[in-house]
Amino acid sequence: MQIIGLFMVKNEDVYIEQAIRNVVDFCDKIYVDDNGSSDQTIPIVERLQKEFSHIHLRSIEDTLESNENLIQYFGTDTWIFAVDGDEIYDKPRLVEMRERLEKGEFDDWWLIHGNCLHVTKIAEDRSKATGFMSPPSRSMTKLYNFSMITDFPITDERLHGIPVFKNSQEDIKKRLELFNQYSWEESFFRCVHTAFVTRTSNPETQTSLFGVRLNPPQIHVLKKLWYKSSIFYSVPRIAKLLLEVLFRKDVRIARYRQGTKTTKDVSEFFV
Repeated sequence: MQIIGLFMVKNEDVYIEQAIRNVVDFCDKIYVDDNGSSDQTIPIVERLQKEFSHIHLRSIEDTLESNENLIQYFGTDTWIFAVDGDEIYDKPRLVEMRERLEKGEFDDWWLIHGNCLHVTKIAEDRSKATGFMSPPSRSMTKLYNFSMITDFPITDERLHGIPVFKNSQEDIKKRLELFNQYSWEESFFRCVHTAFVTRTSNPETQTSLFGVRLNPPQIHVLKKLWYKSSIFYSVPRIAKLLLEVLFRKDVRIARYRQGTKTTKDVSEFFV
Protein backbone atom coordinates (compact mmCIF):
# COMPACT_ATOMS: atom_id res chain seq x y z
CA MET A 1 0.00 0.00 0.00
CA GLN A 2 1.22 3.49 -0.86
CA ILE A 3 -0.16 6.99 -0.47
CA ILE A 4 0.48 9.56 -3.20
CA GLY A 5 -0.07 13.21 -2.34
CA LEU A 6 -1.21 15.44 -5.19
CA PHE A 7 -0.96 19.21 -4.63
CA MET A 8 -2.11 21.86 -7.07
CA VAL A 9 -1.04 25.33 -5.98
CA LYS A 10 -0.94 28.95 -7.04
CA ASN A 11 0.34 31.78 -4.81
CA GLU A 12 0.09 29.90 -1.52
CA ASP A 13 3.27 31.02 0.26
CA VAL A 14 1.64 31.79 3.63
CA TYR A 15 0.63 28.18 4.37
CA ILE A 16 2.29 25.98 1.73
CA GLU A 17 5.23 24.94 3.89
CA GLN A 18 2.99 23.95 6.79
CA ALA A 19 0.63 22.13 4.42
CA ILE A 20 3.44 20.05 2.94
CA ARG A 21 5.30 19.37 6.20
CA ASN A 22 2.12 18.12 7.83
CA VAL A 23 1.62 15.40 5.20
CA VAL A 24 5.21 14.65 4.18
CA ASP A 25 5.44 11.59 6.47
CA PHE A 26 1.92 10.43 5.62
CA CYS A 27 2.70 10.26 1.88
CA ASP A 28 5.17 7.97 0.09
CA LYS A 29 5.44 10.48 -2.74
CA ILE A 30 4.21 14.04 -3.20
CA TYR A 31 3.60 15.77 -6.52
CA VAL A 32 3.35 19.55 -6.38
CA ASP A 33 1.97 21.12 -9.56
CA ASP A 34 2.36 24.89 -9.58
CA ASN A 35 -0.09 26.75 -11.80
CA GLY A 36 1.82 30.01 -12.25
CA SER A 37 2.75 31.26 -8.78
CA SER A 38 4.44 34.64 -8.65
CA ASP A 39 4.96 34.96 -4.90
CA GLN A 40 7.36 32.80 -2.83
CA THR A 41 5.48 29.53 -3.31
CA ILE A 42 7.97 27.99 -5.76
CA PRO A 43 11.13 28.89 -3.74
CA ILE A 44 9.54 27.41 -0.61
CA VAL A 45 8.64 24.15 -2.35
CA GLU A 46 12.09 23.98 -3.98
CA ARG A 47 13.66 24.23 -0.54
CA LEU A 48 11.40 21.47 0.80
CA GLN A 49 12.21 19.36 -2.26
CA LYS A 50 15.91 19.45 -1.28
CA GLU A 51 15.01 18.35 2.24
CA PHE A 52 12.61 15.58 1.23
CA SER A 53 13.54 13.50 -1.80
CA HIS A 54 9.98 12.22 -2.36
CA ILE A 55 8.64 15.72 -3.18
CA HIS A 56 8.42 16.44 -6.91
CA LEU A 57 7.71 19.97 -8.15
CA ARG A 58 6.81 21.03 -11.66
CA SER A 59 5.13 24.00 -13.34
CA ILE A 60 1.93 23.54 -15.33
CA GLU A 61 -0.01 25.89 -17.60
CA ASP A 62 -3.34 24.08 -17.45
CA THR A 63 -4.94 22.54 -14.36
CA LEU A 64 -5.78 19.43 -16.37
CA GLU A 65 -2.05 18.65 -16.63
CA SER A 66 -2.08 17.59 -12.98
CA ASN A 67 -4.02 14.47 -13.99
CA GLU A 68 -0.99 13.13 -15.85
CA ASN A 69 0.47 12.06 -12.51
CA LEU A 70 -2.48 9.73 -11.89
CA ILE A 71 -2.39 7.38 -14.88
CA GLN A 72 0.39 5.16 -13.54
CA TYR A 73 -1.61 4.38 -10.39
CA PHE A 74 -4.83 3.02 -11.92
CA GLY A 75 -5.55 -0.43 -10.53
CA THR A 76 -2.63 -0.38 -8.08
CA ASP A 77 -2.63 -0.62 -4.29
CA THR A 78 -2.54 3.15 -4.03
CA TRP A 79 -4.45 5.84 -2.19
CA ILE A 80 -4.42 9.21 -3.95
CA PHE A 81 -4.47 12.07 -1.47
CA ALA A 82 -5.82 15.29 -3.02
CA VAL A 83 -4.42 18.10 -0.89
CA ASP A 84 -3.76 21.76 -1.66
CA GLY A 85 -1.72 24.66 -0.36
CA ASP A 86 -4.62 25.98 1.71
CA GLU A 87 -5.25 22.67 3.50
CA ILE A 88 -3.48 22.09 6.82
CA TYR A 89 -3.89 18.52 8.08
CA ASP A 90 -3.40 17.31 11.63
CA LYS A 91 0.03 15.70 11.34
CA PRO A 92 0.06 13.69 14.61
CA ARG A 93 -3.34 12.16 13.88
CA LEU A 94 -2.39 11.24 10.32
CA VAL A 95 -0.15 8.61 11.93
CA GLU A 96 -3.28 6.77 13.08
CA MET A 97 -4.96 7.28 9.71
CA ARG A 98 -2.01 5.73 7.91
CA GLU A 99 -1.97 2.76 10.29
CA ARG A 100 -5.64 2.12 9.59
CA LEU A 101 -5.06 2.31 5.84
CA GLU A 102 -2.14 -0.11 6.04
CA LYS A 103 -4.29 -2.59 7.97
CA GLY A 104 -6.84 -2.51 5.15
CA GLU A 105 -9.60 -1.04 7.29
CA PHE A 106 -10.89 1.09 4.40
CA ASP A 107 -10.13 -1.17 1.43
CA ASP A 108 -13.81 -1.52 0.51
CA TRP A 109 -14.33 2.23 0.24
CA TRP A 110 -13.75 4.22 -2.96
CA LEU A 111 -13.52 7.66 -1.36
CA ILE A 112 -12.92 8.88 2.19
CA HIS A 113 -14.01 12.28 3.53
CA GLY A 114 -12.76 13.56 6.88
CA ASN A 115 -13.60 16.40 9.24
CA CYS A 116 -12.90 19.96 8.16
CA LEU A 117 -12.98 23.52 9.51
CA HIS A 118 -13.37 26.10 6.72
CA VAL A 119 -11.53 29.04 8.22
CA THR A 120 -12.51 32.70 8.06
CA LYS A 121 -10.08 33.87 10.75
CA ILE A 122 -6.91 32.51 12.36
CA ALA A 123 -5.42 33.90 15.56
CA GLU A 124 -2.06 35.60 15.14
CA ASP A 125 -0.34 32.85 17.14
CA ARG A 126 -2.28 30.21 15.15
CA SER A 127 -3.63 28.65 18.31
CA LYS A 128 -7.31 29.10 17.42
CA ALA A 129 -9.32 29.38 14.22
CA THR A 130 -12.86 30.48 13.49
CA GLY A 131 -14.95 29.18 10.64
CA PHE A 132 -17.59 26.76 9.44
CA MET A 133 -17.53 23.08 10.31
CA SER A 134 -18.35 20.04 8.21
CA PRO A 135 -21.06 19.01 8.73
CA PRO A 136 -23.18 20.97 7.93
CA SER A 137 -20.67 22.45 5.47
CA ARG A 138 -19.25 20.18 2.82
CA SER A 139 -16.01 18.34 3.55
CA MET A 140 -13.17 18.75 1.05
CA THR A 141 -10.79 16.16 2.53
CA LYS A 142 -10.28 13.44 -0.07
CA LEU A 143 -8.55 10.05 -0.22
CA TYR A 144 -9.21 8.02 -3.37
CA ASN A 145 -8.79 4.24 -3.50
CA PHE A 146 -7.17 3.68 -6.90
CA SER A 147 -7.04 -0.09 -6.44
CA MET A 148 -10.75 -0.12 -7.32
CA ILE A 149 -10.50 1.57 -10.73
CA THR A 150 -9.07 0.96 -14.18
CA ASP A 151 -9.47 4.48 -15.60
CA PHE A 152 -10.45 7.97 -14.52
CA PRO A 153 -11.53 10.20 -17.43
CA ILE A 154 -11.21 13.75 -16.14
CA THR A 155 -13.54 16.45 -17.44
CA ASP A 156 -12.47 19.92 -16.33
CA GLU A 157 -10.53 19.71 -13.07
CA ARG A 158 -8.16 17.49 -11.15
CA LEU A 159 -9.93 14.32 -9.99
CA HIS A 160 -13.30 15.56 -11.23
CA GLY A 161 -14.97 13.00 -13.45
CA ILE A 162 -16.49 9.52 -13.39
CA PRO A 163 -13.97 6.73 -12.75
CA VAL A 164 -14.22 3.32 -14.39
CA PHE A 165 -14.41 0.65 -11.72
CA LYS A 166 -13.01 -2.90 -11.90
CA ASN A 167 -16.14 -4.56 -10.61
CA SER A 168 -19.22 -2.35 -10.86
CA GLN A 169 -19.97 1.31 -11.48
CA GLU A 170 -22.07 1.07 -8.34
CA ASP A 171 -18.77 1.24 -6.44
CA ILE A 172 -18.80 5.01 -6.92
CA LYS A 173 -21.35 5.12 -4.10
CA LYS A 174 -18.86 3.65 -1.65
CA ARG A 175 -17.97 6.92 0.01
CA LEU A 176 -17.03 6.92 3.67
CA GLU A 177 -17.95 10.12 5.50
CA LEU A 178 -15.84 9.93 8.64
CA PHE A 179 -17.13 13.35 9.69
CA ASN A 180 -20.52 11.73 10.33
CA GLN A 181 -18.91 9.17 12.65
CA TYR A 182 -16.42 11.29 14.57
CA SER A 183 -16.56 14.72 16.12
CA TRP A 184 -13.86 17.29 15.36
CA GLU A 185 -12.22 16.51 18.69
CA GLU A 186 -12.24 12.74 18.06
CA SER A 187 -11.30 12.73 14.38
CA PHE A 188 -8.05 11.12 13.18
CA PHE A 189 -8.49 12.59 9.68
CA ARG A 190 -9.13 16.32 9.94
CA CYS A 191 -8.10 19.50 8.20
CA VAL A 192 -7.98 23.27 8.67
CA HIS A 193 -9.05 24.72 5.31
CA THR A 194 -7.75 28.29 4.92
CA ALA A 195 -9.89 29.10 1.89
CA PHE A 196 -11.25 32.38 3.30
CA VAL A 197 -8.08 33.96 4.70
CA THR A 198 -5.13 35.50 2.87
CA ARG A 199 -2.85 32.75 1.57
CA THR A 200 -0.21 34.78 -0.23
CA SER A 201 2.28 37.31 1.18
CA ASN A 202 1.64 39.50 -1.86
CA PRO A 203 -2.12 39.93 -2.41
CA GLU A 204 -1.42 41.67 -5.72
CA THR A 205 -0.32 38.35 -7.18
CA GLN A 206 -3.69 36.69 -6.76
CA THR A 207 -6.26 36.69 -9.52
CA SER A 208 -9.46 38.01 -8.01
CA LEU A 209 -12.81 39.49 -8.93
CA PHE A 210 -14.75 41.80 -6.63
CA GLY A 211 -12.52 40.79 -3.71
CA VAL A 212 -13.03 37.04 -4.17
CA ARG A 213 -9.99 35.01 -5.07
CA LEU A 214 -10.45 32.74 -8.07
CA ASN A 215 -9.08 29.23 -7.83
CA PRO A 216 -7.06 27.65 -10.69
CA PRO A 217 -10.05 25.81 -12.24
CA GLN A 218 -12.05 29.06 -12.39
CA ILE A 219 -9.12 30.85 -14.01
CA HIS A 220 -8.84 27.94 -16.45
CA VAL A 221 -12.53 28.31 -17.35
CA LEU A 222 -12.14 32.05 -17.96
CA LYS A 223 -9.13 31.52 -20.23
CA LYS A 224 -10.88 28.71 -22.08
CA LEU A 225 -13.99 30.80 -22.68
CA TRP A 226 -12.00 33.90 -23.62
CA TYR A 227 -10.29 32.09 -26.47
CA LYS A 228 -13.45 30.46 -27.81
CA SER A 229 -13.98 31.50 -31.42
CA SER A 230 -17.68 32.29 -31.01
CA ILE A 231 -18.50 35.42 -29.06
CA PHE A 232 -22.06 34.12 -28.68
CA TYR A 233 -20.64 31.09 -26.87
CA SER A 234 -18.10 32.74 -24.60
CA VAL A 235 -19.63 36.04 -23.50
CA PRO A 236 -22.74 34.59 -21.76
CA ARG A 237 -20.63 32.05 -19.87
CA ILE A 238 -18.04 34.61 -18.80
CA ALA A 239 -20.86 36.89 -17.64
CA LYS A 240 -22.38 34.02 -15.63
CA LEU A 241 -19.09 33.37 -13.82
CA LEU A 242 -18.61 37.09 -13.08
CA LEU A 243 -22.13 37.37 -11.66
CA GLU A 244 -21.65 34.27 -9.50
CA VAL A 245 -18.54 35.78 -7.97
CA LEU A 246 -20.10 39.26 -7.66
CA PHE A 247 -23.11 37.94 -5.76
CA ARG A 248 -21.02 35.58 -3.64
CA LYS A 249 -22.34 32.43 -5.26
CA ASP A 250 -18.81 31.12 -5.67
CA VAL A 251 -18.77 27.34 -5.07
CA ARG A 252 -16.47 27.71 -2.06
CA ILE A 253 -18.95 30.03 -0.40
CA ALA A 254 -21.98 27.94 -1.30
CA ARG A 255 -20.41 24.73 -0.03
CA TYR A 256 -18.09 25.77 2.75
CA ARG A 257 -19.93 28.51 4.69
CA GLN A 258 -22.91 26.56 5.98
CA GLY A 259 -24.17 26.51 9.55
CA THR A 260 -22.94 28.77 12.33
CA LYS A 261 -19.40 30.00 12.94
CA THR A 262 -17.41 28.18 15.56
CA THR A 263 -13.96 28.61 17.08
CA LYS A 264 -11.65 25.63 17.59
CA ASP A 265 -8.25 24.98 19.09
CA VAL A 266 -5.94 24.36 16.10
CA SER A 267 -2.57 24.59 17.85
CA GLU A 268 -1.91 20.91 17.04
CA PHE A 269 -1.97 21.75 13.32
CA PHE A 270 0.78 24.35 13.52
CA VAL A 271 3.58 22.63 15.45
